[in-house]
Amino acid sequence: LSASTQEIGFVESVEGQHLDLNLYPIGSLLYILPWHSCATAALYPLYHVVEGDKVVEEWVPTRGW
Repeated sequence: LSASTQEIGFVESVEGQHLDLNLYPIGSLLYILPWHSCATAALYPLYHVVEGDKVVEEWVPTRGW
């Protein structure tokens, strides 16, 4: 992923000018981690706040603004 907006990710080759699509046949799974907090928050219904190895709170993100 070379860049992203809240809705769109742009994928580019790291080596060479073109992405070798033979490495990613139809049906391949690509994992893209969002880097915008709104996009990240929208993906999950609940967040666990962790201190050390203990869950100390649960946060529910705001929806519908």
